[in-house]
Amino acid sequence: MEFSFKETLTLESDGKEKNFDLKEIEIPAEYVYKSIPKIEPAAFLTANILDWEKFNFLPGEANLYFEGTYVGKSNLDLSNTDTLTISLGRDPSIIVDRK
Repeated sequence: MEFSFKETLTLESDGKEKNFDLKEIEIPAEYVYKSIPKIEPAAFLTANILDWEKFNFLPGEANLYFEGTYVGKSNLDLSNTDTLTISLGRDPSIIVDRK
């Protein structure tokens, strides 16, 4: 795989870690909420990605964004099945109450 940058990058040799985006893509996914109110009164959102092989993902740490908002990091384990499942964390807009 080959990446080319639209802009010229200058990387200083100051020994500090540098981060920059190589590529940004939107990935179609099926979203599923999961909740076990007996254990925790919250709903957690997961994304199931079909045909993920066509995106040429590499195993390792990934920054996750959902609806334009950074939701955290995840470790991509690509040794799974045909569906890649990624946890997007707790959804504060959903309230769960067990009675």
